[in-house]
Amino acid sequence: MKKYLLAYLLSILFLNLFSQSEEYYTDEYYYYGDRLLYCAYNGDLEEVKEILEGGKTSVNFVDYYGVSALMFAAEQGHTSVVEFLVQNKADLNLASFENGNTALHSAVKFNHLKIVEILLNAKADINTKDFDERTCVHYASIYGYDAILDLLLSNEAEADLKDDYGFTPLMYAVMYNNNSAVMLLRLHDADVDFVLSDSSNVFHLAAENNNIWYFENFRNEIDLKENIYGLTPIESSIIYGQYEMLKWFLENNYELRDTINSAYTPKTLAKYGGDRNIKKIIKKLNIKDYNYLWFDRLALSQGMIFSKNDFFWTTGLGVLDARCGLEFETGFFYRHFEKLVLLPILNNHSYYQLRESRKGIYLIGLKNFNLLRSKNNFYMDFYAGLRATKWWGKYDGVEFKIIDGIIASPFIGISLHNRSNCKFKISTEYLTTNIYAQSKFFYSLSLSLLVNFRKNESLINHKYIINY
Repeated sequence: MKKYLLAYLLSILFLNLFSQSEEYYTDEYYYYGDRLLYCAYNGDLEEVKEILEGGKTSVNFVDYYGVSALMFAAEQGHTSVVEFLVQNKADLNLASFENGNTALHSAVKFNHLKIVEILLNAKADINTKDFDERTCVHYASIYGYDAILDLLLSNEAEADLKDDYGFTPLMYAVMYNNNSAVMLLRLHDADVDFVLSDSSNVFHLAAENNNIWYFENFRNEIDLKENIYGLTPIESSIIYGQYEMLKWFLENNYELRDTINSAYTPKTLAKYGGDRNIKKIIKKLNIKDYNYLWFDRLALSQGMIFSKNDFFWTTGLGVLDARCGLEFETGFFYRHFEKLVLLPILNNHSYYQLRESRKGIYLIGLKNFNLLRSKNNFYMDFYAGLRATKWWGKYDGVEFKIIDGIIASPFIGISLHNRSNCKFKISTEYLTTNIYAQSKFFYSLSLSLLVNFRKNESLINHKYIINY
């Protein structure tokens, strides 16, 4: 009996607590929560005070995206509202659900120095990270907010933390040519000996982003080592189309190499970069390009070629060139059935009707031309080429010479591929079959499985000649 009584009393207590909780989070609570966010965003201090001092909602109420009143006030630069919210014990390190920003992130991003100071004095986490693993020092370096960066570093913020992309604040400062930020970070012992995932160093970054100032001010540290693609900072400036940077190198007696990775020259890089002024410089220096073919993939193909009244299967093996977009393939045609054909006799006034079985071997050469490339490395190419075919077969089971010699057939088409795994082709072709009263225009569909036979190291070293 006592057990039942105890269970009853506990259930009454639980229901009472639950009812109080439900009563607390009423429609009024959410109404004033939304109102608080609105007033904080617009800097209405008096109404913010009225809502919070009346206990109508929580100081840490957040919207659907997890943004609090303190975040809104910090973003909009409402200093007095921020001060009041901090005094009322707003959570300084609350992070939004959308991007992980805190109030300190918001204040830094929108360049509100005074608010950053208030939050730091209130002991906000100075090294807090958003969903990209970026700290406030990252954003101050990216945007070039020197006063905020100085304040953060003076308060012992970490200067060398890496974000999700492996970048430190100094890397961003160099990339965005925020050179005052570079000096501040270096004064606070930021690491300048970092290496990126492609083994590039700070001078690669500076060259790629036309940061001549960095080379001018740190001449005694210049390191022109190669990255994994075999490029020095000089050659990086060519790839990224940084004409002024390349001109600075040449004016300061840095020389261009004739050969890079035994695969390409500065002229190759200039073509890849596309800057017209750099191409002119390379031309004046009389630097030539290599033009050899570079085969890197095998293609195992299965397809069909058909007209209104005929059909063949094709199976082939090909090799693909990545530099000029050439392809070569050899294989064979075959029908899986016997076809009734007319064989003219007596000056084409009479005909035999025969059962023909036919096979053929072929050799294809074609040239690809880039049409489209999507962001996820999906390609569309136009191609044109020539097929050389040798036919043989039987009429009513008797071996017969179908066509004397080898027949050449021109074709054009469109291909879709991701370069590494498979390739789909559709084309039209003028194909001579020597069958009476049959169209010579054929259409073909084929699917090729691609096999890369180059080593990864070789692919990396030839990156800038891989066009197809």
